[in-house]
Amino acid sequence: MKESDVLTRLGLKDKDELVSLLENSGLNERLSRLTFIDRETHSIKLEFCESGCYFKIEVDYTKEVSEIKEEASDYFRRGWSCVLKGSRKTGKEAPENKKTPENYPKEIGINHFNIGHILGRGFHEFIYGYQCLTPDFKQKGIWKDEAINDKEKNLITQFASANHQTKGAPRYSQAYFEDEVEKFFKDTESGEVFYEVKAIYKKSEDSIDKYPIGTEIYYTTLKPNENDQAIGKHVFIPNCDIDFDLSVMGDYREYNSYREFYKNGYNGEYRKYFKNSNDSTELLGEEHYFALVLQEKVLGIYKTSNKAKDMIGNKSIPEIKFGTIISDGELIHSFTTEEEKGIILFTKEQINTLENSLKGSQYTERTGRNKYFRPFISEGKIYLKYHGEDGSASVTHGCTGGDIKGYNSLRDAMIAMGWL
Repeated sequence: MKESDVLTRLGLKDKDELVSLLENSGLNERLSRLTFIDRETHSIKLEFCESGCYFKIEVDYTKEVSEIKEEASDYFRRGWSCVLKGSRKTGKEAPENKKTPENYPKEIGINHFNIGHILGRGFHEFIYGYQCLTPDFKQKGIWKDEAINDKEKNLITQFASANHQTKGAPRYSQAYFEDEVEKFFKDTESGEVFYEVKAIYKKSEDSIDKYPIGTEIYYTTLKPNENDQAIGKHVFIPNCDIDFDLSVMGDYREYNSYREFYKNGYNGEYRKYFKNSNDSTELLGEEHYFALVLQEKVLGIYKTSNKAKDMIGNKSIPEIKFGTIISDGELIHSFTTEEEKGIILFTKEQINTLENSLKGSQYTERTGRNKYFRPFISEGKIYLKYHGEDGSASVTHGCTGGDIKGYNSLRDAMIAMGWL
């Protein structure tokens, strides 16, 4: 995306407005923790990196700033500053997240929105000392593991492409920069990094927006690791998605239309503005054919036969209508070897019969809490198994950020995908 497109999609009038929201953000904290940074009050300038869809934040001495302000009437910041030490590494994984932030749009599925962590989950084992920068939770001290999944302090609603690298999203996500810091500590127990991160919200009339417009990250090396490596960056990652396009609205008002989204949050009317997505489009008709593939490496359910063929890599694979292979009154169908080689097409009316045929079969997995199986959704596909032939998990329940959720029925999973 172009810089102007990003600013519009963040609901901002222009670049100067973004500068005002980030100006001197966190500088007081850095002044008290870091002895080597420039201690003169200064403004910032933003350099947009189009290939990565993020902003570099740099010092700007050409613009005067009368004083450092940590709070203002038009923005709100939630976040953390901390020291990360390689010597603190425990190998202990972060607790599984089972919470969602307020106003999280569960119904649209995970292809567009994630449960984002302001302070990355991968950092919890390195934290030596911290300070919570959220105004209502100004505390510091010894880190507790449960803070990483704290709903009020650390969880936010993020577009998936802003949170982590996604297919078809040519940009650097928050995870891209987090990975650089985690790699600094990989295979070593030395090195120290000062790390600061904040989710940036707009405010109006003392009301904080439902969603942040992005995440500001600052990190710098305090002590090099044993490889004599040093890292450091100051960036802003926009919380927007190229596939969320409000310009096709009948009453489109440019940046003001996006402003309403961040201010008031998601509702069902926004679903149709996600383009090039399984979650977009109007609900599919009764005669629409979904596609079931039974081949192990591409096992799952797809929105259309063409999407299944693209995944298989074979345009000539035969199509078989489910209605032609089940007998009248048949409640459960056992698939043959020949049927396994094709794509099974089925309609909304046939979902229950298809699901009964899959339950307890070799194509699904029983779970500990469910007699049969819990379908999962990810990247435009409904998974029937979450372990491959070699036993490795291709889809893991409760993965980082809570991206993967098991559904109680095939119909529920299809609803979450926006197909029903």
